[in-house]
Amino acid sequence: MLKRLNSRLLFFLIVVMSCSYSILIGQSLPKSKNKADKSGKRKGKWVILYNEKWQETKVLDSMVYYRVITYKNDAPVDITKDYYANGKVRFEAVLTADRPKDIKEGNGHYYREDGTKTMTVEYAEGKPQKFVLVDSIQATDYQLISSVVTEFFQNKDYETADSLFLKGFEVAKSADNLDIIYQYYSLYIASLKPVYLSKREFTKPKQVLTEVVSLFKQHKAQHTIKYAEILYQLSGTYTYSGDVVEHKKTLLPLFEEAVYPLKKLRYFDFEFFFEK
Repeated sequence: MLKRLNSRLLFFLIVVMSCSYSILIGQSLPKSKNKADKSGKRKGKWVILYNEKWQETKVLDSMVYYRVITYKNDAPVDITKDYYANGKVRFEAVLTADRPKDIKEGNGHYYREDGTKTMTVEYAEGKPQKFVLVDSIQATDYQLISSVVTEFFQNKDYETADSLFLKGFEVAKSADNLDIIYQYYSLYIASLKPVYLSKREFTKPKQVLTEVVSLFKQHKAQHTIKYAEILYQLSGTYTYSGDVVEHKKTLLPLFEEAVYPLKKLRYFDFEFFFEK
């Protein structure tokens, strides 16, 4: 009976806290009617809510960021600012367009959730030209680093994208946080690794992925699906290089430690490594 009452009390407190949070966030948001003219063109000040994937949302509970933007004839004017849910500025710049994607012009400034400035990126016609770090990168800067790395990658400036990625990755390694390390690994797989493989440059992908493997081993995480995924990507890099002997020599000991999670990756033929 007591356990049931405690469970109900806990549920009630969670609901109350959730509602209170939503009310506080709603009260802190700038007010705007988000007006459009008869033809549907936006005008005046708008406040746009976004979820964690930067998709527009009208649900307050799913809001992670919000944007304050002013329109004239459906085009942005003045400086557009993106905010964290706590009301601190995340990014500010001049936009010449915001649909279907942002076209940034001039200097864009990026900030942490505590309000400190991290970097400035120079844009021309929506394309990033260079970045300047205003403060030392911190382990918690992953989301900002990822945004800018992706922009340089999409602009095919792979050298700059790689440079910023490695700066963030070094900080993540020193922070000794597997979750952050895995986020950087995911960013690398999604953007830079395919570029290097297409150019038949295998050294850097092998180096980055081997470092991630080592970090997971240090944390005794060899029996996790994430570790198996990393081995799969490292295996693919060796496959592309065509060095079958080195492939088996390097990875066989690692695979023997991760047989169970590898079996769960049905798209991966791990039995190849145990053939005599």
